[in-house]
Amino acid sequence: MSVNRFITGPVTLFIILFLLVLPLISPAADTARAAGTETQEKAGHGNLQAYIDRIDQARQSMQAGKWNEAAVQVKQLQRDWISVEGDVVSQSHSVYEQSEKDLGLMGGYAAKADTREKAISVAERMSDSLKPLAASGYSIWDAALIPIREGLEAVLVIGALLTFAKRAQSRRAKAWIWSGTGAAFAVCLAIGAAVSLLLSAAAFGHNNMLINGWSGVFASLMLLYVGYWLHRNADIKRWNQFIRSKTEKAVSQQRMIVFAMLAFVAVLREGLETVIFLFGLAGHMPASRLVLGIAVGFGILTVLGFVLLKASSLIPLKPLFLISSLVVFYLCFKFLGSGIHSLQMAGTLPSGLSEALPTVGGLSIFPSWYSTIPQALLLLAFILIFIRGTRLGFHRRAIK
Repeated sequence: MSVNRFITGPVTLFIILFLLVLPLISPAADTARAAGTETQEKAGHGNLQAYIDRIDQARQSMQAGKWNEAAVQVKQLQRDWISVEGDVVSQSHSVYEQSEKDLGLMGGYAAKADTREKAISVAERMSDSLKPLAASGYSIWDAALIPIREGLEAVLVIGALLTFAKRAQSRRAKAWIWSGTGAAFAVCLAIGAAVSLLLSAAAFGHNNMLINGWSGVFASLMLLYVGYWLHRNADIKRWNQFIRSKTEKAVSQQRMIVFAMLAFVAVLREGLETVIFLFGLAGHMPASRLVLGIAVGFGILTVLGFVLLKASSLIPLKPLFLISSLVVFYLCFKFLGSGIHSLQMAGTLPSGLSEALPTVGGLSIFPSWYSTIPQALLLLAFILIFIRGTRLGFHRRAIK
């Protein structure tokens, strides 16, 4: 039953609601573009080529030594990134990740007198990487890749939570997890529709960065708790004792609320960008191809979820909890880095750039002290948790 719900519940809800809203989105978007084409061209919003032109304008301001003007232009580019990032991520995820990094580097370098020359080369690099995408069209596969890329991490989080609830034999825990998931889907669709119908993506950009930033940090803290709990109960004897001692109340009310909140935040974080990306594509490709692409993407995501839950029922308890805790810790590490980076893009935190720091896109490691230090502390916490768990395991075996 849980596998069927995992497959059909959120996916069916998303596709049905998206199909209901899409007929309203396309005419409204067409009307808005027809009425405001001149204004948009002047502002440079909603068009990838216009966005590239504004990057070149910022670079020209830098080359002319107009650094105050360039700083304003770069800040506006960061705020307006959401209006074009759907166009970018649907065609090249590597260019998308590099562009997000370059936006942060550009602002950080331009703010310091001794690194301003590097800001010029970063702007040129970003412009050159985006230009081939501006002339490209969109296919069904482009639409399919968006839910796959954005939804995979949410599937991993929900899958880990459902696996735990299943092993704990707690139907209430499953209900709480699905409640959080469903609520997040509804919120994502409502916000996506509101942005597409009533606002502009550029106007929502700053708020979206704040949502991504704070939700990433919040989800990271909750994932740390869940990962610690999973690793702590990986011992079969301890788990059996936990189940026997609490029977039907094996999962406390407090923990169920945490699971529901984690499911909500994980889906909200990934789903909000997914919905906005897909609504953005609605104005660039036929609705039939877009819907088919969405169906293909969620179909692949559904298969991955099915395999995840089926595999979890076949794996013995100890390796299952060990694998789950590693996946949760990985997501915790990544969410923290990407969350802090989003807060930096929103201007809530300073850049804190350093050339001595590495960049690893897959782990959301950015060359900033503000993200690297918390991630390093988190990694240290992971190591201590695993060392403590290993020692406890040795101690229990020695007692036997």
